[in-house]
Amino acid sequence: TNWDRQEFVVPNKSLITDTILNWTLSASISRIVITVGVAYGTDTDEARDILLEVANGHPVIMEDPAPMATFEQFADSTLNLVLRCYVPDLGFRLRTTSELYTEINRKFNQAGIEIAFPQQDIHVRAGDGSLQNALDRGLEVRDAEGEVLHEADPAKQRDARKKPLAQA
Repeated sequence: TNWDRQEFVVPNKSLITDTILNWTLSASISRIVITVGVAYGTDTDEARDILLEVANGHPVIMEDPAPMATFEQFADSTLNLVLRCYVPDLGFRLRTTSELYTEINRKFNQAGIEIAFPQQDIHVRAGDGSLQNALDRGLEVRDAEGEVLHEADPAKQRDARKKPLAQA
C-alpha cells in the first residue's frame, strides 16, 4: 500500500526476476532529500550552514547518520543546494519534510537569502513601437548597459494579461 492507499500487486515472476524496493524491510529509517535553489550571489556557505542548523534543530531528525548539506549545481536561475537527513521511521517523513521546508524558508528570510525563481531579461531594440508596448504592458525596461529605465508595474501586467497583445 502506498501513501494514497493504493495496493500494489507484484506478479510472482517479478518477485523472482526484478529488483523489489522495500523501504522498511530491515530498518524503518527513511532519508529526506530537500533541494533548495537560492539566488545567484548568495553566500552558499551561509546557506548550507542554515540548512544544517534547521536539520540539527529538528527533534525528529537523527544524529546518526548526521544531516548533510551540499552545494550541487549552478542552474539557469539558481544555485542549488541539497539537504539530506534521516528520520527514524517512515511515518515521520511527510510531517518532518513540511516542517523542514517551513523552517528553511523562515531562516532564509531572516538571513536575507532569496529562494530563487526562473527569470528572463527582455531586450527591446526596435523603434517600431515595441518600447511603448512594453511600457503599456507594465514591463521593466533597461538600456543596453542593463540600467533600469522604467520599473515594472504589476498592476499594468495583470491588466495587460487580460487583453490581446494588439490592444495593449
